[in-house]
Amino acid sequence: MDGAVPEQEALAMGMYMACVAWGGAIGFACYDANRNSAAVFQAPDDLAASTVDCTQSVQLVKLHVSPDLIWTSAGSSDALVEALKSPSVDRAEYVVKRERPGIFGRKEVHAKLISLECQGMPPGLVDARQRWAYLRTLIDTDADQQLAALGGLISILERENALETENGVPVLARLSQLTPEGFLVVDPQTLHSLQIFQSEPPPSLMGIGVAKEGFSVFGWLNTTVTPVGARCLRSWMVRPLDSVARIERRLDLVEALAHAREALRPKLKGCKDVVAILRRLERSMGVYENKDFFVLAKAVSSILEVKHALLHIASETLADRSGRTPAASPAAPSPFSPPASRPRNTPAALSQGSPEWDWDVLDETSSAPSLLEELVDALSSDALAQTHALLHTILSEEYTDGDDSVIADGVCDELDGLKGSYGMLGDVMTRVAEAEVRRVPETLAARRCAGQVWTCEYCPGTGYLMRVRGPIPGQDVLDYLPDWQFVMQGPEEGGKPSTFYYTAACAELDAEFGDVLNNIRDVERAVLSELVTRLSTESRPALEASAAAVGAVDAALALASAAQAHNLVRPEVVEDPVLKITNGRHLLSQIAVEQRGDPFVANDCHMDHAAGRVQVVTGPNQSGKSVHVRGCAIIAYLAHVGSFVPADAAVVGLADRIAAQTPARVGMNAKIGSSWFLTDLTRVGSILRAATPRSIVVLDEFGKGTLAGDGAALLAGCIQYLARGVVPAPRAFVVTHFQELLSQDVLPRTPSMEFLTMAYRVEQDRGGASGAGGDVSGSYLPAEVKYLFKLVPGHLAPSYGIHCARVHGIPEKIVQRAAQIAACLESGAPVPPPQHKSRVLELREQSMREAKQIARTFDRERDDPEVVRQRLIDCLTIQYDSDADEDQDSPPTLVPQPLPAAANEAGPTSDHATLRPVEQTASHGGESAPRDGGAPHTPNAIAAGDGDGPTHKRAKTGAAASSGTARDLGPVLDFL
Repeated sequence: MDGAVPEQEALAMGMYMACVAWGGAIGFACYDANRNSAAVFQAPDDLAASTVDCTQSVQLVKLHVSPDLIWTSAGSSDALVEALKSPSVDRAEYVVKRERPGIFGRKEVHAKLISLECQGMPPGLVDARQRWAYLRTLIDTDADQQLAALGGLISILERENALETENGVPVLARLSQLTPEGFLVVDPQTLHSLQIFQSEPPPSLMGIGVAKEGFSVFGWLNTTVTPVGARCLRSWMVRPLDSVARIERRLDLVEALAHAREALRPKLKGCKDVVAILRRLERSMGVYENKDFFVLAKAVSSILEVKHALLHIASETLADRSGRTPAASPAAPSPFSPPASRPRNTPAALSQGSPEWDWDVLDETSSAPSLLEELVDALSSDALAQTHALLHTILSEEYTDGDDSVIADGVCDELDGLKGSYGMLGDVMTRVAEAEVRRVPETLAARRCAGQVWTCEYCPGTGYLMRVRGPIPGQDVLDYLPDWQFVMQGPEEGGKPSTFYYTAACAELDAEFGDVLNNIRDVERAVLSELVTRLSTESRPALEASAAAVGAVDAALALASAAQAHNLVRPEVVEDPVLKITNGRHLLSQIAVEQRGDPFVANDCHMDHAAGRVQVVTGPNQSGKSVHVRGCAIIAYLAHVGSFVPADAAVVGLADRIAAQTPARVGMNAKIGSSWFLTDLTRVGSILRAATPRSIVVLDEFGKGTLAGDGAALLAGCIQYLARGVVPAPRAFVVTHFQELLSQDVLPRTPSMEFLTMAYRVEQDRGGASGAGGDVSGSYLPAEVKYLFKLVPGHLAPSYGIHCARVHGIPEKIVQRAAQIAACLESGAPVPPPQHKSRVLELREQSMREAKQIARTFDRERDDPEVVRQRLIDCLTIQYDSDADEDQDSPPTLVPQPLPAAANEAGPTSDHATLRPVEQTASHGGESAPRDGGAPHTPNAIAAGDGDGPTHKRAKTGAAASSGTARDLGPVLDFL
């Protein structure tokens, strides 16, 4: 069994899924325990086409359903299991369990589906062929894989007692076919790349808890105040629309709620999830939480308050459409004003909306003139008003949390009688206790019962008892009370014991009143059970419709609030596959930039029917290329969601899919052992295969994971395929640094291509590293690069990657060396040796200069030859400290070394042979012949000695000395 979550715990979560695959197709079955509804879906098996990316079908279904537990056959391939387990934008990993293959077998599945009962199935439908024919009206029974998944899922849930049954037969409230038609395809990788969703791990150190939404588009748009609203907004953003009419209806709703935040939000906060509350009451099996009924009643009241607020907004909208002046209008022009060219809907009769099976949104395919009017109609049903009246009639208005009684007076005569009896019980028991005291003579009671307190008490479940606090009554007292029977000794209170007796008077109370409190509870439980039954049978459709309507209102209000907060405008959505954006902004980047006090620079985008459909964007590092292309994709995405967009104006042509390949998504789904480049190849391949003229594609830095030549060639092929593969070309954004793409031979130009670059200005140039040439000579280390973040027509500019490295803290010696190498590579000049070797050369040159100075000032008559000789030895014999190798900022140091003992004993001749420099220039470390013949020696001979161990290096002077230097020192050395 795979997965780490116990099955009992997972089954309480409420959303389950089964998946099987064979014969080139994958079947899915989903069950929502909160609504007792199921849906099936079948898709082509594309596992074989992708060895790295998880199958898009599996990912999309998981994204839409968000299952808490997934079952699959034990015979499923490892690739399918990995795809089911793989992370999504809102979950790190899914729990997957394997079941025996037979549970998904044809015979067992067919028998299970034949016995399945669905709401709406005609009564008395016994014949198997008739039941199968009815099932065909609900789902596609020719899709074997989805039928196998459904039958297996029902068997598993029935086995785990997680499915409703009647007389042992599984019962579903709804069964439907889940189809992706009518929605824009946006896969999880694209949602992650564009930061639509960004899940953050739990804050606890152990990783325990629920992940939270991070810095994402959904996180900033989600200002909903109800659970159903948050789910609705998420479902809108997971499934963008692909119909102009449906998008316009949703935009109309957002616009209508633009100025209703203050009026609606307080009322929405009281709208709890009524469907979830009703489901919890249904599962309570008669053991109810009393507060659930009052939470439900308060939620229904809040829903009706939302309805009244929407009625006022709808009346203003209708007045605006009919030309009348609305009751209240904004004093200043609003960004919510629609374009003048967009047609407006005309008023018509309201139509009933129906909720989709599990998305908490209303059916937006009806012919209702306005989604707002449809929502008002859903909240104005008679059933909802009757539910409100029913709850407030049955439930007590005087209830406080912790009270036992929740039923109002006048609902049940039997209950009212029991409550009356219970109310008078206190006085009756007081009179009974007083009567029992009077049975004992006063003189005896005064003498033997002092310090005692006699009471009659009611113990629910036990009955009525006499209680004596204090000393236990003596036998002489009990002689006057022959009917008293000892029951038990109770705990002490205040240092006094308690003794309980059952008396004849207690028996009379049992006969007259009985166990009155438990009787009240039993009657109330019966009344509440009948109430739950009525809510389930009569009010469920109205509650589901109202919950869906409240969720839609809350989600649309969140979009309207975001539009006001971030200065968003209503887009114009058209059928033509174009994209025209004026001063478009990246929503998240704008928020981040403005939070630190800087202005955000907006850019335009123009993709017509033929020209500029494949835009190749180049420019320096950190100039805003990726921000621009992702911002354009987010604008197109938000327009399909039905949201306002961050731009001054936007015309968005209808798309069938948005697909992005960006480096940000690699860590999300790359398998262990797969390189980033392999993941990029698989991702781009799937994007290109699915691209159509209506698609929107983003390729960000594709090809950089391999050799520059191979990467440029691959990207050139992709661009050419996008520009010529289909007519018209998809709307594509390509970000790159490859200079090879500027060549017409590598990438022939077509009318659909457009090259753009990000503008910048170099404030002051340092001249760059020596050896740089061409157009970018001296541009590797400018003093300051001013990024303008403005998109202009043009070609590739210097990347200024080395400048970015310096700005972001790379050590200066690395930056300088990188600039030196880059300049030499571009100009074709040889690359000089590393800086620490040049330091050795500087030490050698310094020592030779000092030796030359000594030779020039030597006077045979005045100077002592031995002193001069020692000075030359000290000058030419140096120690190079290896620490200077690591820290090039420290100044070089020359350390004189004592002459070895062997050299001192050898006399002047030996010294002469050792110190004489070579006349010819030799290579570093090479052997040289002595000037006057004899055995060859290495330049290291002059530095022979004990040294200071392995941490020091000896500088070589002989090989580094030029012929001129040898001529200068020759006479001095000959004399010495």
